[in-house]
Amino acid sequence: MVVAEKGWNAIFLSLPPDAAAADGARLAVFRGGEFLSQIPEDAEALIVSAPAALEQTLRAVAERDTLVRFDFSSAGDSLIIHARGLAAHSSKPWDGRNAITHLATLLDVIDWPPTQAARMVRLVNDLVGTGDYAELFGDLAYAHDFMGPLTLSLTTLGRQDDALVAGINFRSPVGRTVEEIERAIREAVAGWKDGTGVDVDLNTIIIAPYYPEDAPHIPVLLDVFRFLHGRTGGAADLHRGRHPRAAGPERSELRARHARRTVYRA
Repeated sequence: MVVAEKGWNAIFLSLPPDAAAADGARLAVFRGGEFLSQIPEDAEALIVSAPAALEQTLRAVAERDTLVRFDFSSAGDSLIIHARGLAAHSSKPWDGRNAITHLATLLDVIDWPPTQAARMVRLVNDLVGTGDYAELFGDLAYAHDFMGPLTLSLTTLGRQDDALVAGINFRSPVGRTVEEIERAIREAVAGWKDGTGVDVDLNTIIIAPYYPEDAPHIPVLLDVFRFLHGRTGGAADLHRGRHPRAAGPERSELRARHARRTVYRA
């Protein structure tokens, strides 16, 4: 039984390919993530023509990040950095450690030539950062007393044809209309584009949250569950928590009843 559910939304930010090849040490590849609804566990960067001093600088900065592990390897004159975080569902980003955003923070200490990957590093650090609540994304952040704050996570980053595309998943509570959210996103991206001079394409998917103001069925269903099981337990107690989302029996009870081929769902 769902008593409230944040809206599932997506932002896609696409950067065009490089206009001309850059010389010297440059960031050639920046990628990571597999699924739009999962905090990315892995991310990778490839630096071409990397001098030893640059690697030493990045290693020193990487040691200060205690949340994500960085592995360095070489291939000819190229340096490969692999970031290893912790996967989690994007509805609970605080349970994970975002490999992409932490790698972007590491790479931000170098003033790179403006390759496609380097421009994406700047975009990620300017608009997303390592927080969970859209703190940097213009005026997008807000919260609701019952449903909690909007959460935002960069979850995928990779090439689509010639473009480098960042996929951002965010979960929105009630409190703003779809049009207001869309406007906040477009204003934030337009402001970044104007401030940096970097061309970026924007696409969005915005779905309104589910939050019935009047739900007379909930007490009835909870009474049925209480009658069948003698209590209102498990996930049904989530409606009393700080950021409730759903209600129903515990998973262990569902598994046990499934083994008896008698399954009840509140």
